Amino acid sequence: MAETSRWQETTETGQKAFHDGRYEEAHRLFSLASLYAEKDFGPQDPRTAASLNNLGEVLRMQEKWLEAEKNFKRALTILERTLGATHPFVIQTINRLAQFYRDRGRISQAELMLSRALSMQERALGSWHVDVGKALQNLAELQIEQKRFDDADQLLIRVMTIREQALGKEHPDMAETMLAQASVLAARGKYTKAERIATEAMALHEKALGPKDPVIAEDLARLADFYMAHQAFESAEAPLRRAAMILQEVHGENHDESVAAWKKVAGLCQILRRDTEAADLYRQIIARDEQRLGKDHPDVAASLQKLAAVLCVPGTYTEAEDLYLRALAIFESHSHAGAAPCLKELGQLYTATGKFEEAAEVEARLIALQAPPVTPKSPA
Repeated sequence: MAETSRWQETTETGQKAFHDGRYEEAHRLFSLASLYAEKDFGPQDPRTAASLNNLGEVLRMQEKWLEAEKNFKRALTILERTLGATHPFVIQTINRLAQFYRDRGRISQAELMLSRALSMQERALGSWHVDVGKALQNLAELQIEQKRFDDADQLLIRVMTIREQALGKEHPDMAETMLAQASVLAARGKYTKAERIATEAMALHEKALGPKDPVIAEDLARLADFYMAHQAFESAEAPLRRAAMILQEVHGENHDESVAAWKKVAGLCQILRRDTEAADLYRQIIARDEQRLGKDHPDVAASLQKLAAVLCVPGTYTEAEDLYLRALAIFESHSHAGAAPCLKELGQLYTATGKFEEAAEVEARLIALQAPPVTPKSPA
């Protein structure tokens, strides 16, 4: 009992830290929970697998990709061995690994995992079970990312039929399928119909979940994407702002999802040439990123660069230059790919302000940075 309590208590505290965006603390706690699970229950216990999955998630957020994948795969092996291939926890872990591969751009591996999950669920539950519909939905969304719209259409038709029969037309899960259909329509240039279906889907979610659920924020962001895709930028602003406010209220202003949402709003203000408002937002974003990530993080540099671009106008050239130099120093300290575009923009600023010697120096640095590495010759 004491062993279960210390593992469970540590796990729950880690989950709270993860939810709050305190990833270093979550990493420490999930690592400790993993040690407790192995010691108290054994290395092949499902609780050990649960701890490995939790650790994989926080490693993914920390961009420690190899370690994250290792934990996910080990968790899957444990669960398959102890629970059987068609157990819900096994399928959940397969889907988690598929999402990891999808996020990393390893599409063929993601599709393999999703197809495997679909096959297991059909075998365990039958072809018309609602969970099979979810697996089909996941596979269809991956095919949309690959621009395989005809394949996705066929899967989505089947998903819609399964969900209508099992859940009814007003169920919030119907909204997921409708949003996927809207994505296909938007990709084919049918923006008006896509917007209508997306709005109807959001209404289903809002009726079921309330107006301030994070799912509503996702729907609003997708609706904004449809507007952005056909350059209706003014129409995109309201849903983007509402999405950011929901995420800020749910997670707090310094959470990564909240900050990411406000970055989209700032970028839209920049597109709309509302530079003062964009600059104010970027300053707030920089302060939040510095607080949660540290002052020399590449995400801070990216926002510094965006603020510099907004300030590249008469009267604020000096501030823009200082921001570019600070961003560049951060990028270079991390050997980050952002250094090259930052150098390019700095060079353009120097040219625009008549600092031709500085512009020439920046151009030389940019050429050196982009030059392929020299392979040393083998001795004769």
